[in-house]
Amino acid sequence: MIVVFLGPTLPATDAARELEARYAPPAVQGDIYRAVRGGATAIGLVDGHFESVPSVWHKEILWALDAGIPVYGSASMGALRAAELWNFGMVGVGSVFERYRDGDLVDDDEVALCHLLAAQGYRHITEPLVDMRATIAGAVDAQVLGVAAGEALVRAAKSLHYSDRTYSQLVAATRPAADDAELAAFERWWPEHRVSVKRNDAVSMLRTMKQALGAGEPVARPFFFERTALWDDLVREALDWDGRAATLEGTARITAADSDASADLVARDLALARILARDQAQRHSFRLDENSLAEAIVSIRTRLALNDADALDAWMQRNDLDRGQLLRFAADEARLLWVRAVMREEIDAMMADQLRSSGTYRQAGGTGAGR
Repeated sequence: MIVVFLGPTLPATDAARELEARYAPPAVQGDIYRAVRGGATAIGLVDGHFESVPSVWHKEILWALDAGIPVYGSASMGALRAAELWNFGMVGVGSVFERYRDGDLVDDDEVALCHLLAAQGYRHITEPLVDMRATIAGAVDAQVLGVAAGEALVRAAKSLHYSDRTYSQLVAATRPAADDAELAAFERWWPEHRVSVKRNDAVSMLRTMKQALGAGEPVARPFFFERTALWDDLVREALDWDGRAATLEGTARITAADSDASADLVARDLALARILARDQAQRHSFRLDENSLAEAIVSIRTRLALNDADALDAWMQRNDLDRGQLLRFAADEARLLWVRAVMREEIDAMMADQLRSSGTYRQAGGTGAGR
C-alpha cells in the first residue's frame, strides 16, 4: 500500500490519475509512523500542517527508512523534509526540493499558505511565495513587466506574511515602488498565466514514485537509527491517537476472535510479540537482506501449506494483502525469526510463566498438587 499525504498542493482526484495510492490529509507529527504501522509499503509526503499542530518529525521519516520503507518528498512540507534528509535516504523530487537542498531557498515561508478544510477540497486562500516568484518571472519573460517592476513585486511578496500573500495584496504592497501601468498589466495577465511550481513538483514526485516503485529500487539507509526517550514518547502518543491504536487501514476484520474470548487474548499476545520483535530487531540493527526475506517467505508458505502460486494468491486475497503488503508482512516475519533465534534461551526460560498464564501449565510427571 502506497500512502501519500496531500492537501492544497494538488487535488487527490488529479493525483490518483498519476499514481494509485491511498491519499491521506496533510501530515502531522506521528502520521508517518502510523502509516508504516498500518501497512504502508511506500510513503509520499507533499503537504503537512505546522504552527497549530506539531509537524512531521524527521525521526519518524528516518524510522520508516530504517524499516525499509521508501519515503519521497516534494513541493511543500515534503520538499523541506527531503532537503534536510536526502543524504539519509529520503528521495526529494522537484525544483522546490532542489532549491532548498542547494541553499537557494532558506525560509520555510516560501512554501507556506493558508487553505480551507477537507470539506472544501483544501482550496488555498493565499499563495505560496515560490509560486508567486515563478509567476512574476513568467510576467517578466512575457514582457508584461520590466525587470525592475518584477524585482519590486518579489520584494513586496517576501515582505508580506504568508497569511497575507494574495495577488491583490501583492499589487497593493508594490504600488509605491513600481509603475501603475505595469502593475495594471500584471493584474490582467496573472489569472490566466499563474504558475504553480508546487503542483508541478507534486506531479513529478508521483510519476517518480510510480517508476521507481515499479522497478523495485532499494532504499538507501546510510545511517544508524538511534532509539531515544523522545522517540519512545512519539510512539506512545502515536499509538494513543484519540485513545486507540489508529492506523490508516481502519478497524481490522477479525472474525475468529469475535466468537472466542480466549483466542482473542492469545491473538493479542502474539500481535504484541510481533510488535516487540520488530522493535527489538531495529534496536539491535538487524538488517533485512534477500536471504532472510526469502527464508521468511518459505517459512510462511510451509507453515500454511501454500504449495503453489494459486494457493498463495488465494491466501493473499483472503488476508487482504497485495504484493507490496506481502513483502512488508514477510519482512516482519523475518525479524520475528531472527529475534526468536537470538533470544531462544530467554524464551525457553519464560515458557513456564506463559503456560501458567494460558492455563496449560503441567507439572513434570503428572498434575498432582502438594503442600
